[in-house]
Amino acid sequence: MAKVITEEQVDAALSRVEALDENQEQAEFEAFVARQPHVAGLVAAIADEIGEDAELLAMWLLFRIDAMFTEAQGGPLPTVPVDAVKEGYERTIAAIEAELGMPEADLMRRIVQPVVMQYVIETLSDPPAGEDEDSLSLTDEDIAELVMAFRTATELFHGQLAA
Repeated sequence: MAKVITEEQVDAALSRVEALDENQEQAEFEAFVARQPHVAGLVAAIADEIGEDAELLAMWLLFRIDAMFTEAQGGPLPTVPVDAVKEGYERTIAAIEAELGMPEADLMRRIVQPVVMQYVIETLSDPPAGEDEDSLSLTDEDIAELVMAFRTATELFHGQLAA
């Protein structure tokens, strides 16, 4: 069974990413996208339907999620194959449909990486200000779409963690 990422690992990963200068962050982001092109493509495609600012936020957030898993793994995760991404997204949609109306406590037990998903939900609910200092405003529907994408990414990355 793959391990669950702790708050300490999330904090360590975020601190490491935030300490990077702009050039280092760009280089690491490009390396991440090269390692995980299919997961990045899924999240970018879903976010792009919302808008360019949403796509920028989504990729910024996905890079940080990858850093959390890298921290937990002690190194980069193996590439998630394209077929696994498609199957994972379909599983996420089916799971969410089955979970409609479930009590929150039951829902939280079904989340494989609750600390990571809590960070995702908090970030999407109150996005950081962009370069123009305006915060992106997402509708509940936008947030739901992005949560599906990030739940898929998180479950796929979770499956790549060494036991």
